[in-house]
Amino acid sequence: MTSSLNMCKIVSRGGLRRSYAFYAGMEAKLMEQDEIPMINMLFACAGLCALEIWQDMFFSTWVKMVQKSAWL
Repeated sequence: MTSSLNMCKIVSRGGLRRSYAFYAGMEAKLMEQDEIPMINMLFACAGLCALEIWQDMFFSTWVKMVQKSAWL
């Protein structure tokens, strides 16, 4: 499970398009195997990716604000 979460973290840093492709692949696996633990892992993975994306957006915005204030 840890390796799957790490994989999701790497995928989320690659961009939204790649992470959506990863989710689509995970959903296909869920349909085939119908396992509850995989559903839990998918939700944990989605939450982790959302957090990573939010952090990237927040820090990039914060850095831009600091750069603008430094130039004033």
